[in-house]
Amino acid sequence: MKKNNIIFLYAELTPYLLGSLSFFKKHNPEYGIIVYYNSVFPNVDLSKYNFKFISKNNFSSKKDFFNDVKKYNPLILLVSGRMEKFYLYVSKKYKSKIKVVCLFDTIYTKSFSQFIKKNFSNFLYKPYFDIMWGTGSLQEKFALDIGYKPNMIKNGFYVADNTFFKKKIKPNFKSKTTNFLFIGRLVKVKNIIVFAKILDEINILRDSNHTLGIIGKGILLDELKKYKCVNYLGLKTQNQILKIVEGYNAFCLPSIYEPWGVVAHEMTAIGLPVLISNKCGSSHDLVKDGYNGFVFNPKSNLSIRNSIDKFLDLSYNDKIDMSIKSKKLANNINHSNWNQTLLSLINL
Repeated sequence: MKKNNIIFLYAELTPYLLGSLSFFKKHNPEYGIIVYYNSVFPNVDLSKYNFKFISKNNFSSKKDFFNDVKKYNPLILLVSGRMEKFYLYVSKKYKSKIKVVCLFDTIYTKSFSQFIKKNFSNFLYKPYFDIMWGTGSLQEKFALDIGYKPNMIKNGFYVADNTFFKKKIKPNFKSKTTNFLFIGRLVKVKNIIVFAKILDEINILRDSNHTLGIIGKGILLDELKKYKCVNYLGLKTQNQILKIVEGYNAFCLPSIYEPWGVVAHEMTAIGLPVLISNKCGSSHDLVKDGYNGFVFNPKSNLSIRNSIDKFLDLSYNDKIDMSIKSKKLANNINHSNWNQTLLSLINL
């Protein structure tokens, strides 16, 4: 078999990954793409993609899994970090034969776990991966911290689907009511309860009716519905979200911890200003405080409140300007760059 197959050992197949792969395949049809995976994102139809998909769950042993990968004679191997023992087994087998790339969204922190990863990188990362391909600047800093050289580190792995870049909206910033939007799991780490509580308090103080649209599901749903500002929209498909955003003025992502947050890229690509936690990896690459949104400390209610107040107090023209700047920043991370990065890795 000709050695032109690109092998991905991946976790959950998402629309944005498949969008990047589709773009690459369209522009580089000479390469075969085989994707092993653990699970599939809801409502994703794999049958419409021109790749070979193989469930990792088909294999009962690491040896059987390796033998299946081996028969495709991979040109390069791209692996979802340290998530799976089967994946690491294959990575180690191929490490000295072809380029093995770690796909990761781990951010740099000053935590004890970061200290462990740094001091044991020769055991945790180096035996498996030649190259680190992360999502943003905090991921680059992590890779540098654990000992990878700058020329062995790439950025921009997560890219919003092209449909978000193509969507053109004109938020109604002239309305007295501001509609904030949140998309994600309704769990504690997303910190959305705190955001809703603060928005309710602001509405009382300002005698206003600003709303918080919620798309997603999770254990906090019943608690969220108690807040007057909340408008629960349920689970929505990508196409439904593209229609819903037309009625919203800003996106919020108040997570206590978020390695990246692709949804922030999707919303900036559409042109929404963003209010985002500084604990989200994407806040360092896709949102500049006071430029296309506001960045806050998710553990400080005052910081969150100040960000909301600042946005509410902006003029109509300032909000329009933020919308334009969001799209501008979003365009820095795109499928063309993703395509060129993968080609550069193949040709190393």
